[in-house]
Amino acid sequence: MCPDYEILSAYMDGEIENPWKEKIKTHLQECSACREKLSAFQNLHTMLQEDTEPDYNPSMYRVKERLESSPWALKKKTLPFWKKRLLIPVPIAAIAATVLICLGTVISVTVANLNPAKTNGTAVVVEKKTTQEDELATIIKLMENTDFNNEVTIQLPTVSRFSISGEPQFIRAKDINRSK
Repeated sequence: MCPDYEILSAYMDGEIENPWKEKIKTHLQECSACREKLSAFQNLHTMLQEDTEPDYNPSMYRVKERLESSPWALKKKTLPFWKKRLLIPVPIAAIAATVLICLGTVISVTVANLNPAKTNGTAVVVEKKTTQEDELATIIKLMENTDFNNEVTIQLPTVSRFSISGEPQFIRAKDINRSK
């Protein structure tokens, strides 16, 4: 009985143990069909060892070019700078947010110290200059100026002889509609 292809291949590779190895060797001396199979295995083995690996680079480049030029190929879109995603690790983002909050606090405190303001209910009153009633004409002239950007606070007397109805308003003379 002849050994199958797997046993002959293992014999050629030297994977068969000694008592079986001797039996296959004596069988090969007697059986010409098994010798031809073993010879074919040896020829295949030498052919595979002599053959070098082909150069696949030209064919890979051709396939890549065909895929890139095909209509269904995914093309990279170049996004403008403001639409690109920025990936920042969470600890660095937390540190940056903390620094920005601290910087904003320092700036707001510094600005508040440069421009002292008193809060009176819901309105903020900034006192720049205190004037008397006789300087009212000067205030009106200042407010008629088109470049006037200062705040004016008018403090009414605490004791009055009239009743207040509504909110007091200070209107420039040129803003009054005189359509009577």
